[in-house]
Order: sequence, then C-alpha cells, then structure tokens
Amino acid sequence: MTDTLSARPTSGTEGDVPSAAIAGLRPPSNPTTAAEAAAWYALRLGWQIVPGSPMLAVLGSRVPGAAQLGAVDVPALVGAAALERIGKATGACGPITDGQGRMRFLVDLADTTEDEHAWLEDWRAAGVDLRVIGEGGYCPLPTPGMVGRSRVVWTVPPDPDRPTLPAARCITAALDRAVRDAYPALWHVPTRGTSA
Repeated sequence: MTDTLSARPTSGTEGDVPSAAIAGLRPPSNPTTAAEAAAWYALRLGWQIVPGSPMLAVLGSRVPGAAQLGAVDVPALVGAAALERIGKATGACGPITDGQGRMRFLVDLADTTEDEHAWLEDWRAAGVDLRVIGEGGYCPLPTPGMVGRSRVVWTVPPDPDRPTLPAARCITAALDRAVRDAYPALWHVPTRGTSA
C-alpha cells in the first residue's frame, strides 16, 4: 500500500492544477466537483495541488498564511484527543483533514528544525505513529465525489479569510499532552519534547 504522504505522484500529474481546469473559473465557495475543488484549493487558498483521487497538497512551499506548508499526521484517535485540548477554532488549530484512519493538521513549518521534533521518534518506538511532514511530502485533501475507505473529509475546513496556519510546535505540544492523557501507561517513555 502506498503512503500518499510521501509517494511521488504518477507521471504527468505533478504540479499545479491544469490551466484548462481553472481557465476563467472563479473558485466556488462550496466546490461540488473535483475540478472546482482543485481550483478552489489553488486559487482561493494558494496551495500547489496534485490532481487525482484524492487530490494532494504539495508540502514544503510558501503559501498564504505559512512560510512553509507542512502537515502533522497522527492516528485519528490521538488527533481527536488533541482537538479536544485546542478547540475547533480555525485560528487555534488550522485546517484539519480526517481520513484513512489518520488526522492531518496543516501547519507552518517555518523556523522548525528536525531536532525540534526528534522526540516523535520516542512515541513511534512506543507504537504511537506521530509524523511531521514537510518538503517532499504530500497531504491528501477532501475531493468531491470520492467515497469509500480512502475518502478524506475536513474536520476543520480552511478559512481563506483567516489563512494563518499554526506553528508546528504548537500542534505537536498539544498532541504530546493528548498522547500522555490517552495512554498513561506510556508515560515512562523518555521524551525530548515539551513537558506534559
């Protein structure tokens, strides 16, 4: 099974939305087709999109509201627990997708170093798969018409009028606390990140 977050797009699909799909199209406020959604993501949000099912946001680039678009990818149960902590306000947590058993928090990776998230390795070693994905990665986005197990939906949709994304460290700190609350037996795991 291919991990859509790190897999390279198939030949001929990489890049922005094809100009034919968006020529003269004003992005709709409520996209109902894959072409409309791709246009909305590209034109209204300024995200680089790889068309397909699901569509993928290209991570690592500058977008409105983030110097470097990234995703914090976690199991859905951990993501839901963290969301209870930070609330569902777009300004607090940014856009969040849910699908394929995972929640993905879209974040700004600016001024983030690899060492800053090295403690995630400790949780992975304990069996809790938390990942921070940036340049070279992809994030599946909700795609109209997509059904079944691979369907992705918005838990918190993006707000083009409030595009600023939270810093990755704010989201990972909430996730660390949520994991400690949800899995108290793992408290003995030595973490290098934020304190509980």
